[in-house]
Amino acid sequence: MARKSGVSFYQSKNGYYTHIGGKTMRLADGPRSPTQYTLACKKFKDISSKTVSSGVKKVTTGYPLIYVVQVVPDLHPGRIKIGQTTNIHKRLQQYKALSPTCVVLKTWACSEESLITLEKQGMNLLLESDAIGLGGEVFDCKNVNEVIQSLDRLFV
Repeated sequence: MARKSGVSFYQSKNGYYTHIGGKTMRLADGPRSPTQYTLACKKFKDISSKTVSSGVKKVTTGYPLIYVVQVVPDLHPGRIKIGQTTNIHKRLQQYKALSPTCVVLKTWACSEESLITLEKQGMNLLLESDAIGLGGEVFDCKNVNEVIQSLDRLFV
């Protein structure tokens, strides 16, 4: 059975799960079967086509967003990427092709006009903190939660 990006079966939990906004969500109960996998994929599609977590509020796709992605949370939890998009789900699919375990940690809605400016301000804030720029929009930071809080204050 082919595996859909974003849907995983965990034997120890006897169910299908996904990770959205840094949180684990149960999509379907076990046992591992084509029927349950299909249900999990349908639920994943429904969830990912509607909203993505942004702290307390939900942000619908199609609007300009600044986002932070944890690039390889299983190997380097402090490695993040800051970016901008109008379709976070499509962007996440692109990242998952290279890093299947990546997760969106946070998104901030903004105007189309301020998108690039805010992204640059976010990158500058990271460079002024303890983050180490690895090239482009990718950074290694010691404390991801502190980075998110700093970006929250910047993007208010």
